[in-house]
Amino acid sequence: AALGLEAQLQANPESLSAEQRCFVGLARAMVRQPKVYLFDEPFADLEPAAARRGRAEIVKLHQRSSATIVYATTDPAEALALGQRTVVLVDGVVQQDGAAQSIYDAPANLAVAKFFGDPPMNLVAGTLKQERSALVFSEAGDGTIAIPLPLDRYPDANNFVGKSLVLGFRPEDTEVDPSPETEKQAEASFRALVERAEPKGPEADLYLQTGAHSLIARSRRWIPGAESGHRLRFAITLEKTHLFDPDTGRRLAPEQ
Repeated sequence: AALGLEAQLQANPESLSAEQRCFVGLARAMVRQPKVYLFDEPFADLEPAAARRGRAEIVKLHQRSSATIVYATTDPAEALALGQRTVVLVDGVVQQDGAAQSIYDAPANLAVAKFFGDPPMNLVAGTLKQERSALVFSEAGDGTIAIPLPLDRYPDANNFVGKSLVLGFRPEDTEVDPSPETEKQAEASFRALVERAEPKGPEADLYLQTGAHSLIARSRRWIPGAESGHRLRFAITLEKTHLFDPDTGRRLAPEQ
């Protein structure tokens, strides 16, 4: 009854839709009451609304059952929605495990940063320079990004002065800087060309070009039709930036 299959109890399998067949399979697994459930992308072929309903049923199953549920997915949004403990594998090798939100907030390496997020984390290649009491990350090539990074936040970064590093920051931590060009700019900001905008209700994904990298900003300050083709200034939430060693891929852990 929970899955709404009463009307299909006497139906032939051939007459069922893909969504109905999926939920029949889920129901068969649930009634057996095993100690361990293994779900391998069970809703990959369903429409988003049906997939959300299926995930909700699995959450309810977990709440009322003492069974262990292992759920395999290539969708990071599903991992964030479902995972109490999440394990990220790349080519069969465990890269990181822990709470899904913790992995999202602090990816252990570049492989996790590239996978865990939709849109994925912005990753910018560059070098570190020391200027007075701060380290300055300068984007490689003709890029426009030059971000001051406090020494007390990244103590390990001293070992990379003059060397290559990768700066990471998420699209939702990148926003149009509302300050006029004549006023003091945000501490961590850069100019970029807006190539196109994808509206998503109250916000939009802005696709940017810095001259060396293509980036994404998820903005709530966008003006429909005004951004594409314009060069705007964007601010980064400095506390949510990440530094990665390009050789090993590991993340340089900031001071807490």
